[in-house]
Order: sequence, then C-alpha cells, then structure tokens
Amino acid sequence: MSLNAALNATIALIENRPAQFREMLREPTSDVKNISPVYSRMIRSLDFYAATKIRIALMAALHVQPTEEQLTACPDYTKATRADFERSFFDGVTAVEKVFEGILNMLEEKE
Repeated sequence: MSLNAALNATIALIENRPAQFREMLREPTSDVKNISPVYSRMIRSLDFYAATKIRIALMAALHVQPTEEQLTACPDYTKATRADFERSFFDGVTAVEKVFEGILNMLEEKE
C-alpha cells in the first residue's frame, strides 16, 4: 500500500467516511490483511485526540471570568446584585464544564 493511499484512507476515517476507509484498505495494492483491528486502533486514536482537545477546552473554561460589561449590563428592574449575577454566570460556566466532562468521560471509556 502506498503512503498516499494510507493517508487518503486515514483522512476518510477522520472525515467520518468509514465505508471509503475500508474500501481503500481492501484495494489489491493494500497489504492490510485484517481491517477490523486497524479500524479499531484508528478510532481509539481519534477518540484520544478528541479527548485531548476537550481537556484543553475544559481547562480554558476554568479560567473564564465575567467581563465588566456583563456585570454592569444587569437590568435594574431585576434587583439582582453583582454577586447574584456572578453566581449565575459561574453556574452557567459550571454547566458547560459538565457537558465537556461528560463527553471527555465517554471518549476515555472507549480506550
């Protein structure tokens, strides 16, 4: 199997085209004998890569702070204090972190 064909098969898998991935590995010029282990290993690698990116995003989310504009934009009629707004803001950030953590756990369980 040429390096070009292997790269094209890898790109097909990354782009979520598993049928083309398998077809490229089954070509007569391919020396891949058993596609299932190759496919499983590639999926694990992609999941690991995705988990790494999500972990980076989660760490960035931990550093999010409300801007002064957001703190002063709270309407007077709500009678909300600055502390109330900050608590609501951080509750939202925490909710997003939980979404990231759920995806991260799902990806890491596959490994």
